[in-house]
Amino acid sequence: SRRRAFFFVSYQATRDVNAASLASSVRSLNLPPIPVVRTPATLGAIFGGQTGLFGGVAIAPDGSNINPVALNLLNARNPDGSFVVPSPQTAGSGVNYTAVLPGHYDEDQFNTNVDVNLGSADRLSAKFFFSNSHQNLPFSGATVPGFPALRDFQNRNLAIAHTRILSSQAINQFRAGFTRIASRSAAPSPLTAQSVGITRVNDPQERSLPLIQILGALQIGNAPNDKNETVNNSFYLSDTISLSRGRHDLRVGAEIFRNQFISGPDNTVGNLLFLSFPDFLLGLPAGPTSAGGNGTSLSNVYVASASAIIPHSDLRSTAAHFFAVDDWKISATLTMNLGFRLEANGQQSEAHGQVANFDPEVYVPPPRGGFTDPIASGFVLPANYKGPAPAGFPRSNSTLVDDPVQLHPEPRIGLVWRPSSSRDIVVRTGYGLYANRVSFFGSSVDLAFNPPFQYSRNLVGAANAASSLKHPFPVLPLPSSFPKIGRA
Repeated sequence: SRRRAFFFVSYQATRDVNAASLASSVRSLNLPPIPVVRTPATLGAIFGGQTGLFGGVAIAPDGSNINPVALNLLNARNPDGSFVVPSPQTAGSGVNYTAVLPGHYDEDQFNTNVDVNLGSADRLSAKFFFSNSHQNLPFSGATVPGFPALRDFQNRNLAIAHTRILSSQAINQFRAGFTRIASRSAAPSPLTAQSVGITRVNDPQERSLPLIQILGALQIGNAPNDKNETVNNSFYLSDTISLSRGRHDLRVGAEIFRNQFISGPDNTVGNLLFLSFPDFLLGLPAGPTSAGGNGTSLSNVYVASASAIIPHSDLRSTAAHFFAVDDWKISATLTMNLGFRLEANGQQSEAHGQVANFDPEVYVPPPRGGFTDPIASGFVLPANYKGPAPAGFPRSNSTLVDDPVQLHPEPRIGLVWRPSSSRDIVVRTGYGLYANRVSFFGSSVDLAFNPPFQYSRNLVGAANAASSLKHPFPVLPLPSSFPKIGRA
């Protein structure tokens, strides 16, 4: 009935178009003098004689040695017919190109609160929040149009509380909560690495264009976080009993936390870095010119990095906290707060054991000129891993740390003193011990990127000498070969 139940309902819709954001809608560049007609001859006429940052082979005056992949990228077009790599809009030094594209943000929110008097001594309340949002970012990794990032977010929040009056001196309150924050990002650019001539050894999969950064000029391709999916679920239960006994107000209770973090970052498309625009046009590996190199000890592709597989981690942790607090009114002017909290914080684990850690105690150096045996490599697997592994491969508890459950006793004390009958002056002091739970991002997320479940290479400078614009990435194991326990 109306006398027993109260409720509130609201809905909010947001539709936003923003072309003024310097972070995602506006880009101003100092582009090299790229002509509108992109042939070897026209490019050679402008850039002929220029070398990469470290010297070596120069671009031929007729453009005959311009890398075919660079030529394909310069002639690639967006769906609207514009060049992926634009030409300057004005002549002269300084900023010569500006692009302004509107970003879009849509959100639908729903919120409701319900309070119900179940009886003279019972009250139930519930709050629920629902939100779906969508972002269309014109610029994310790239600094030129054509590589938008689409991001979807879902938020759910539910809180329930039940309060019961047990007596004139005792109240019990039970609380339960659930929070879900989910996100998914996509990069819809139709341009692929294979379509412009970038290939990978031992990798037939069609992949998006890698993020290509040309220092001092531009970036094309999507950022690594433009292809990502995460889900963060949090569960909460608590019960508190409040007692009033003379000068003492006591509170005793317990809390239980359960957290889940699901993540699937996609860094398989890779990143490339060129130190100059002529380096990009040449795109040659290091080595003598007679062998097809650029005549220096460094490739024109200064950095190449990529991951072999998309890790799908389902991380979980549980914590239980117990507490007792006494507000003791010693006198009319002095109150003491005595408290004690015991936190039992469980460390994170992966639901399917798809993480690994390095333990120096089980590492055995390989013989000179030989290989480390997988069993003695130092890597350990969690006890809940059910996949293939060599007999005798080291195992640890599911959290892969020495203390799977950390106990934190936390005493606390506080004093409130009013030194005179005046209520204008109050002196407060206190002391307590507090503990923070370890973040998923600070530990277990990184473990999901360890062998044998992931393999990444980040080659810089001399380590990337063999890289060329046509074959920029190192040879990586096929995704079907994971988990890769053994020699690469």
